[in-house]
Amino acid sequence: MPSPTPPLSITWSQPKLPVTKPDPLKPLNDIALTPDFLPVVLSDLSLRIEKYFGNIGPVEIVIHGGAAMVLHKDITTRKQTFDVDYLHRAFEMHWKKHVGLCDAGARLRKCILETGDYFRLGRNWMNSVGDKSIAHAFDPTTGDTYDCMWDAAMSPENRKENTVYSSRRLTLIAVPWYWAAANKLDRFLPKDATDVADILELLMWQRRSKWTPLAIEKWLKENCLEMYYDRYPPERLQKLRSKITETMVVWEQLMHDRRKEAALQAQRRAYEETHPLGPPLGDPHPQAHPEAHPQSQPQAQPRARDLRDFPRAPQAYINGPQPFMPVYPQPYMQGHPQAYMQAFPQAYPRGYPMPPAQNAPQHMRVAPSRSK
Repeated sequence: MPSPTPPLSITWSQPKLPVTKPDPLKPLNDIALTPDFLPVVLSDLSLRIEKYFGNIGPVEIVIHGGAAMVLHKDITTRKQTFDVDYLHRAFEMHWKKHVGLCDAGARLRKCILETGDYFRLGRNWMNSVGDKSIAHAFDPTTGDTYDCMWDAAMSPENRKENTVYSSRRLTLIAVPWYWAAANKLDRFLPKDATDVADILELLMWQRRSKWTPLAIEKWLKENCLEMYYDRYPPERLQKLRSKITETMVVWEQLMHDRRKEAALQAQRRAYEETHPLGPPLGDPHPQAHPEAHPQSQPQAQPRARDLRDFPRAPQAYINGPQPFMPVYPQPYMQGHPQAYMQAFPQAYPRGYPMPPAQNAPQHMRVAPSRSK
């Protein structure tokens, strides 16, 4: 029934609630960014950058952390990450100073949010939280402040070595390895020791570097001047050295596993050269080629000595009568009993009654012998 009409002296009013659009993004990302999935996400980000930045030029972003190791072609041990750390403050300064675009940071954040909404990622899937712990350096010649990590990443040598993603509108450049190691040792989460060990292993194979705790400390002090390691108090310096020692333990275990795997591969190759059919069945490292598993190969049947000894495969193990399978196309030859018994006994299986002799054609019947 319709609602009653209020009297003129009474006014009904309902409070108007503000209409708020729910945030589609989660605060924290819980979807793993793998080496296969992360380039797909960055490809979508590249398309949105082309929409918001136009034809100004390829947008170059400096990243650090686990995403740089996931995307790097020479590191295969890092399988996933949950966020991409990048330098947002230095990105804004670069575009404002060299391009004259003051809202480049806001445009980039909008592209990041739209890409995260499209893939249902968290709001922090690409963040710049690390900018709070990165101090800017002061240039006494010009009187300007600059981001030391950004400038080191934009050097020609580092761009050639650590460009981890490149498309028509987007380029991701990882910070140099010494800055990556310095940041991870400064934060030092449980997974950071393994990441630093992977970096040391990569540099050992690329540059033939020999690592000791003193060599790592010297390497960081010479390249990361803006970290001011010389000004560390004794307690903080001792804490840094304990982190380096723990990293060396992980690195030595990693190198031991690598040497063990290399020895197993060499032993496997030597075995393949002497045994073409592959390892035995009890080998813990079977090969990929099918000859390594002889039990899975079809066994060849031995050739019969005579046609009478060669059984017909479909009829060899079937009990009971079976349909007649003619051997000769001529009807007069099919009716002769010797056609089955002497020449081709496989036409009838064992135990099947033979056709009577009177079914043979007239010209092939054997006349009964007459007594003299």
